[in-house]
Amino acid sequence: MKRKNVLLLIVVFILAAALGLPLLRGVAPTPDMFSENLSLNAALDRSVRTGRPVLAVVTADWCGACQALKRGALSDTQVERIVSESFVPVYVDSDRSPGEVAQIGRVEYLPTVVVIVGGREVTRAVGNQSAGQLRVMLEQALRPAPPAD
Repeated sequence: MKRKNVLLLIVVFILAAALGLPLLRGVAPTPDMFSENLSLNAALDRSVRTGRPVLAVVTADWCGACQALKRGALSDTQVERIVSESFVPVYVDSDRSPGEVAQIGRVEYLPTVVVIVGGREVTRAVGNQSAGQLRVMLEQALRPAPPAD
């Protein structure tokens, strides 16, 4: 019985450390790519006008994985370049903008990164992503869809 309790404590400690360590550094600054502070509707409107897809990042200050994403992949210079050249970025705080979260739909875990083209979701990633993973996702979203049969 004691052995099970010790193992359970170890598992709980490891999970708490993995989820909580990013928060020990505090809330990460919002990456520069979101400096325009667009609402989701404004980003969708701009997307229609420019033909550029929307990159919506749903996050929260209390979310450790969100802070890691902001400090990591979203601060990567190559990711920043791809986004600034090819996307309309929008930062959605799930606590401050629940209506926008509902508009995106199916946000069950944070962070959630969604690419929207023509008002429709084309791809989604959930959880912390490496810069490489995010770059691949963004590059794939920019490729034209194959013709329908």
